[in-house]
Amino acid sequence: MSYNAPISFIIFFLYYLLLSSSNVKATKDLNEKTKEEQWLADRNLFLDIDNARSDTIDNITDAFLSITNRLVKAGRLMVETKRRMIMFIDEVGEMSYDSKWAVLGWFAAMFLFPIITAAIVAIIIALFFQNELINLQIFLHTRWDVGDKPDIITECKAKQRLGNLAMQNLYHKMSRHPERFLPKQAKRDPEALVREKIELE
Repeated sequence: MSYNAPISFIIFFLYYLLLSSSNVKATKDLNEKTKEEQWLADRNLFLDIDNARSDTIDNITDAFLSITNRLVKAGRLMVETKRRMIMFIDEVGEMSYDSKWAVLGWFAAMFLFPIITAAIVAIIIALFFQNELINLQIFLHTRWDVGDKPDIITECKAKQRLGNLAMQNLYHKMSRHPERFLPKQAKRDPEALVREKIELE
């Protein structure tokens, strides 16, 4: 009996050490797993933000190409008009001094109008989308900084739609029939998009 007590104590002590080391290892593994999951979540979030930026840039490119295409068509129409005017002038014969200046003014307007219009449109797009992109980034980073971590899939879809909101608003402001030349990824209801943004906030 005298030996049983120390042996029991030693066995209990060894069991306690083994259990403690197992708990420490389990806690360490859990912390490592939590850190890895957090890192993956952070990476996915920033990748989603990059995707939203890419979507916005793609939409800006589509808008610029659409507007440029219209300017090219307008330029071709002006060139054709100039050709017909030259034919008309050749048929009519000599013109007066004032008529020549009027024709030169018309030619200058035909060449300068597309350039000036393109510059104005480029400035509007740059200012408008810079503001919208800043708002989008503030919205996304603010939600993450305050500790709000919604479902990744829902967040990704929301960011993709918000990335197209600026494009759609610009089309509605600049065209009477924006639905005719909207990019496919931007054909969404802007009011529903605003409501979804409010719900996410």
